[in-house]
Amino acid sequence: MSGIFICYRREDSAGHVGRLRDRLITRFGRRQVFEDIDSIKPGEDFTQAIKDAMTSCDVVLVVIGKQWLTAFDAKGSSAAVSKPTRRLDNPRDFVRQEIAAALTSKRRVIPVLVQGATMPNQEDLPENLQGLALHNAIEISDGRWDYDVDRLAEAIQKKPLVGRKALVAASIGLGVIAFGFATYLIFIRSNPLSPEHSFFARLPVNPIASELPRSVQPPERSGPKQKAGAETAQYPIHLRANQEARLITTNHIYKILSAELDRANSSTLLLRFVVRLTNGGNYDANFWNASFRLLVDGVSRAPISDLNELVAGHSAKEGTVEFTVPDKATDVVLQLKVGGEIADIPIDLTETHSQPKPVAQTEQQQSNFRNAKFPIRLQADQEVHLTRSDHTYKILSAELDRPNSSTLLVRFVIRLTNGGNYDANFWNASFRLLVDGVPRAPISDLNELVAGHSAKEGTVEFTIPETTTRIVLQVRGGDEVPEIPIDLTPVKL
Repeated sequence: MSGIFICYRREDSAGHVGRLRDRLITRFGRRQVFEDIDSIKPGEDFTQAIKDAMTSCDVVLVVIGKQWLTAFDAKGSSAAVSKPTRRLDNPRDFVRQEIAAALTSKRRVIPVLVQGATMPNQEDLPENLQGLALHNAIEISDGRWDYDVDRLAEAIQKKPLVGRKALVAASIGLGVIAFGFATYLIFIRSNPLSPEHSFFARLPVNPIASELPRSVQPPERSGPKQKAGAETAQYPIHLRANQEARLITTNHIYKILSAELDRANSSTLLLRFVVRLTNGGNYDANFWNASFRLLVDGVSRAPISDLNELVAGHSAKEGTVEFTVPDKATDVVLQLKVGGEIADIPIDLTETHSQPKPVAQTEQQQSNFRNAKFPIRLQADQEVHLTRSDHTYKILSAELDRPNSSTLLVRFVIRLTNGGNYDANFWNASFRLLVDGVPRAPISDLNELVAGHSAKEGTVEFTIPETTTRIVLQVRGGDEVPEIPIDLTPVKL
């Protein structure tokens, strides 16, 4: 994919486009996304820059808000003048020029509906834009923004084979395959082979776990970093951990919490990492196999794990990434690739470490949790005030519960008092819990609106390890992030 061009009208959908652009940059990289405001350099010819960007892009997103179709020039509205002044009716309108160029050049055009807008009818569009109405649109709603943007990203990535040339090529390919298979069957009938010589009989059941016949085993070699006695090592072997890498573009920090070698078979090792992604951005981040590669003696390897998670903005999550490596590997580097940014973490296969031990709680906390009858009531009534929005958050109740043997559930009932004039979001995105310094997103489904000059209560829940020693509730409101330390000591009734 050469790039993504975002076509929109600033006064109609600038805010939504800003959020969408940030998510697409996280997914595809900054160089893959072109938006006229940020992408055109000062002094550069606007028309030529748009033309060049359109030429280099494969996908054009036409963002349509409620005012997109009826936007008027600054001269006035249709009621103020006798002739229509709708911007789309002006041949010099940049939005019209961009869409017309995309339709003419046969680029993939995807209408993106925001603010609850609907797809315009053909008769409502200028003649050279009427083809836009024939394209399937994707709606992105504020209530399910992350899900809808992920659907759009998947649609952008899909490149179906279409058109007559593709069908002809596919037909020729199938014909060649069919001819070759028929020839093979004729050969087998004329020259029957014993079962052990059959091609299919010689396919390994599991290519990773299978061993090559002794006659074709590669010559033995010992790498400079291969540790003496590795053949008799006690697996799994624990390697050095706690290395981390920061990706500046996305404000993501990846930290290796543990690393270990295990043996998959006689010639292959399994390298397993437990990695924490701390997402310092405002929007969800992909935490998946596609972000990781392992350079093994200079050769790039993909993970064999199935990591596929999302990490909410300003929070963290752990995941496991696994690779197979030859047991004679000498140089191993864990590579992180997000968008156009790459960070490398060298892995030393010669350093072994003891099994890391979890952080222990204080004896008092251990005693409290061991003998307690859940749920446990915690201190409440703390509150914080956000000055800019005039919002006050007050903890009405706080308690600990035990969902399983190693995890605790922290539950807050919170009241938001909205002193402003407009509706306020009362949702998970406003809350984070610092668990021994690591930010965690809620697992609850709080998603409410609080009208101006009114109040509403809601429940926010987090899971924490039983070994947690300190938690702090963060309330996020733009640049204001006040914190409320939470005492884990049970309140005596």
